[in-house]
Amino acid sequence: MKMNLVLLALVSLGGHSLALAETIQTSRGAFTIPDSFSQKRTGTKDSEMGEIARRDGALVIHYDIGQSAGTRMHRGLEKECAWIREYSIGKHKALIGLMQKGTARELVATIGAKEIAAGEKNQGLPANFWTTVKNDEDLTDFLLIVASFRTPETKISD
Repeated sequence: MKMNLVLLALVSLGGHSLALAETIQTSRGAFTIPDSFSQKRTGTKDSEMGEIARRDGALVIHYDIGQSAGTRMHRGLEKECAWIREYSIGKHKALIGLMQKGTARELVATIGAKEIAAGEKNQGLPANFWTTVKNDEDLTDFLLIVASFRTPETKISD
């Protein structure tokens, strides 16, 4: 499924390639960002919070990873979403939804919510990513980064 998601994202770029240049390793997981992005940790001790920003400043993706992060996207938000999808990232279930907030469109993904709800303990779950999307390029970058997420016990190549 990850390959389908990445292929969908690449098709959205109209055939332009997106170089994935840097793997960001946190204490609770890892993800890969394009070379046109930077990443910084923004705080908290009980979860891994940070921002992934396109260097031109046009897109900022927020993340919150770990057992205390909560679940930003869940089935209870379905009525607030233009659409919501369930899929797999690595070995974990994920939910992604597009929420309309006034004139803004917020894209939200939570990886591992089902595992947490079932009582599974995993220091890298849940993993939440969210951003305001303005165009297809924002959507594509978000999907590529989120699809690359892996928990500590899963290799990036899985």
